[in-house]
Amino acid sequence: MYEAARLTDPIAHTSALGGFLIGALIGVALIAAVAFATFTCGFGVALLAGLAAGIGATAILGLGEAIGRSFSSRAGKITSGSPNVFTNSRAAAYATVSTVACDKHNPTPLVAEGSGTVFINGLPAARKKDKITCGATIDDGSNNVVIGGGTVTYLPVDDEVPPWLRTTVDWAFALAGLVGGLAGLVKAAGGLSRAVLPCAAKFIGGFMVGEAVGRYVAAPVISRVMGGLFGQPVDVTTGRKVLLAQNEIDFVVPDPIPVVISRFYSSDLEWEGTLGRGWLLPWDLRLQRRDGQMWLFDAQGRETGFPVVPPGHTLYSEVEQRYLACTPDGRYILYDLNERYLDFGYFDGDEGETHWLQRQENRTGQWISYERDQHQRVHTIRTGSGVVLRLHYGGSRLTSVERLYDAPGALVTYAYDELGQLIAVTDANGHVVRRFSYAGGLMASHTNALGLESRYEWADVGGKPRVMACSSSEGERAEFRYDLPSRQTWVRDELGRTAHWVYDEHLQITQCTDLDGGTYTLEYSAAGQPTSITLPGERNIAFEYDDAGRIVGETDPIGRHTQASYDGNSVRIKYLTLPGGARWRSDYDYLGRLLQTIDPLERVERFEYGTGLSPYPLARIDARGGRQGYAWNARGQLVAYTDCSGKTTRYEYDAAGYLAAVTDALGQRTRFDNLPTGELARAILPDGSVKEYVYDAGGLLAEHRNGSAQHLLWTRNARGQVVEAVDPAGGTLRYQYDVRGRLVRLASDEKTRYVFDYDSGDRLVRELRPDGVERHLRYDAAGELAELEKLGAPTPAATERASRSTTFKRDKMGRLLAQSTATSIGTYAWNDDDRLVHAERKPTDLGAALGVTASTVSFDYDKAGRLLAEHGAEGTVAYELDELDNIAALALPHQQRLDMLMYGSGHVHQIRAGDRIVSDIERDDLHREVLRTQGRLTQRIGYDLLGRRSWQAAAAPSSPIGPEQGRLWRSYRYNPLDELAEQTDSVRGTLAFEHDAAGHLLRRTQGGDLAQEQFAWDAAGNLLDNIGRKSQGLVDGNRLKVWQDIRYDYDAWGNVIHKRKGSHFSQRFVYDAEDRLLAVTSESPAGTVETRFDYDPLGRRIASSTGAPGADYVQR
Repeated sequence: MYEAARLTDPIAHTSALGGFLIGALIGVALIAAVAFATFTCGFGVALLAGLAAGIGATAILGLGEAIGRSFSSRAGKITSGSPNVFTNSRAAAYATVSTVACDKHNPTPLVAEGSGTVFINGLPAARKKDKITCGATIDDGSNNVVIGGGTVTYLPVDDEVPPWLRTTVDWAFALAGLVGGLAGLVKAAGGLSRAVLPCAAKFIGGFMVGEAVGRYVAAPVISRVMGGLFGQPVDVTTGRKVLLAQNEIDFVVPDPIPVVISRFYSSDLEWEGTLGRGWLLPWDLRLQRRDGQMWLFDAQGRETGFPVVPPGHTLYSEVEQRYLACTPDGRYILYDLNERYLDFGYFDGDEGETHWLQRQENRTGQWISYERDQHQRVHTIRTGSGVVLRLHYGGSRLTSVERLYDAPGALVTYAYDELGQLIAVTDANGHVVRRFSYAGGLMASHTNALGLESRYEWADVGGKPRVMACSSSEGERAEFRYDLPSRQTWVRDELGRTAHWVYDEHLQITQCTDLDGGTYTLEYSAAGQPTSITLPGERNIAFEYDDAGRIVGETDPIGRHTQASYDGNSVRIKYLTLPGGARWRSDYDYLGRLLQTIDPLERVERFEYGTGLSPYPLARIDARGGRQGYAWNARGQLVAYTDCSGKTTRYEYDAAGYLAAVTDALGQRTRFDNLPTGELARAILPDGSVKEYVYDAGGLLAEHRNGSAQHLLWTRNARGQVVEAVDPAGGTLRYQYDVRGRLVRLASDEKTRYVFDYDSGDRLVRELRPDGVERHLRYDAAGELAELEKLGAPTPAATERASRSTTFKRDKMGRLLAQSTATSIGTYAWNDDDRLVHAERKPTDLGAALGVTASTVSFDYDKAGRLLAEHGAEGTVAYELDELDNIAALALPHQQRLDMLMYGSGHVHQIRAGDRIVSDIERDDLHREVLRTQGRLTQRIGYDLLGRRSWQAAAAPSSPIGPEQGRLWRSYRYNPLDELAEQTDSVRGTLAFEHDAAGHLLRRTQGGDLAQEQFAWDAAGNLLDNIGRKSQGLVDGNRLKVWQDIRYDYDAWGNVIHKRKGSHFSQRFVYDAEDRLLAVTSESPAGTVETRFDYDPLGRRIASSTGAPGADYVQR
């Protein structure tokens, strides 16, 4: 029936969307389950099985949607109708003009359908069941007026299941069909054409091999020695100039998959993109069918050839660690072990057919799409969370990227020279952060935001332009020499140091002699993975790989073996077994989300997720059963965290996705204002106070303002290194660097300075301190510290300077085995998990004469590496740990035991000694201590809005306790700079404190008698003896010589050896060769008292004894 629709008649939405989503989830699960079930029968078989599952999943999807459409719920009403035609005394509704209020959609929808023959005021009459533009239907009408004429659609009607969601689910089905095993996959991948150049970032942190090698070698050395990248950088194997994308990031938009706009440059690329010749953007990936292969042009401009993949099959390149899949319907998808899926669309099979990257997505459905114009230029970038970026062009060049809707504005702009080459990049703050120049189409220079200019000189070598020299505005210079037939390159820097590389036919570094003379050699598998690396110091590390090129075994320089296995086709660790036998396990669901971890003690930590595809956990259940809750926004940002005690902290973000506010469990709110590039500009604290931050063009902190009274300033050089730091009182600390950017001088004034020297490996070899003491450092072949020599401060009376040395012996892992000084020899033993298990110290004859004693200490651990017991000279200290690694009980020597009761994640609320309660503790919602009992006393503590202690009071439980109440109480007041300004207590009355802008105490005033103590400080922060005097002649070499009536004398190493107060009291101090205090002899009219101190092999003080010289001491 076509009941006439009227004003206020209801509309309804069906549950099609919900049914569609339920069907999608079931469908994805079905496909993934089939792919997983066919894990052992080869990936091609799994994908074909996934095709069958996909057909079933599509049916489930349709069924879910159909079931959903059979249910509806009221979602609004008709809000306008005819001004003069009424049905049942209510305005008659008509199509195209009558508006609707819909609970689920904005702006105001219109009635879209109506009669084809009956018109009201010239407009089609609307009836029950006619559609609204938002996809709803009119859900009621007149009970006695019926309007015929069939149904005509006059306005577009939205699908209740949005097209983007259908696309996303279509993708989810495709991706679910791609998960599975690798069995039989690599063998089927014959005919792969290897890229000419290796990945330029292979040995950079974040890549599996780079991370593994980084455990033994410093990151800059890895990049230079093994990656062959020298300087700013230049590829030593080819002589090409490169700029890595991770160092050329123009902006990042927060999102589940962050939108990162970065640039990659390589001088050997003939490709001319939207930034000019040699430049690539993250979406400049394309796939081309050519010469019987599918050629991938990647984000570094390298070409890799795959055989043509039949529909329903996948091929894997172990060299590139990438899969190329062709779905049953002909869509080509490239993905890697990080499970990032890149869609290149459908291929018709024509020779030369080229498709560009259309979309990237991860396994849990987060996505970024790239919409292109007829020239295949990206004009719009969209994300699944609703971010929309618009790209603008001038001719063929990208001129700016603009964010639309939620946080509109330009994110980056680009400028070009007359030849169309990129010459400037301007960030969202309006700063020019990069400048470039070119000569003959090759990069001649690049300049950063602070003015550091790197310049390049070119020459033709072997028929190709190669960098022959590079230099910087800071004085660096490197000259390159190439021997192409023998595959060798030499570089000589401005200090005269030389590095030498040898590489193979795949341009992989096989040997390098670094700037310090250390030699590295590398061996590779057929897939280009390093299998053996020899390091300086006769150290060798070896790697084993699975068929996917993932590291499954690692042998370290002392022969220990670490094993790993992975979840599916990813780099998610499934099992990790350490050399000592400890084994960790992680379990994941079919979306790759972490479900639980199991440690060597069989402790289980679990994670729970919502019913959708979100990768973010809703809860974490710890090993003790404690539950922590999480809530996330559409961008994947944490908006609420609830701890095990049910206390919630909430987080808010601005339209650009940057943190805007934090509200703690007490409701105290801190707000943040951010720059367009995300740096924090202002923090408004809960008490209304403000902290402000100012940055330079490079995004580095230049000024910190704490209200209006305190400023801290930093000045930087072109590298971004601090050259001057000014504290709020005007005190200045100056830094000086050499041409390599190494700190060579640090001074607050001419008399207070440090001087540093370095060796050819950029290691510190000399340190001159303000008091004249020198430290000389020498290293072994592995680059580990082998000897530390100290030269005492020169004295006018001495012809030779005092000298002493500490030597170190280490194993090939760099672990300390022995340490020798003039007063003691220490030895150390380690277990296979690199934990110290035993240390011993033996005094030398000189040490014994000074009072150094022999000592040992040993440690026990459990399978998870937790410290369980420590055995020393005074007995054993044992720890009982709970499931969360908190100390639940402490067993002390001499049969003493302390027990701790805790709540939540480890907040102590009671301490017991046997059956006696030592203390009960109560805490607030931030888990800060607010009450403590100690015997018959109870102490309460209060805090201000900034978390500073504002008062404390103690009394018997029956007495009132509060601010300025109780038997004993104290209150605190702070100045705007967070310094303590006043302290008032029930015993001493009021103490007032005054500080200078740098925080130095200037004046202390007590009580009503106004007893006052004043202080003065020099520029280095040394205390002066008289506020009216300067430090000249009083502080010598940063050593305080006099304070009021106290005089200090020092040994050659800067230790106080004699302290005199007036004419009647003096103290003498004795130290060992490690500057530890061994004895204090105090002389006064009352007599002479000697105090001695003892230490364990780790340098911890373990005993003291006091008595008359030569008498028996009482140990404490």
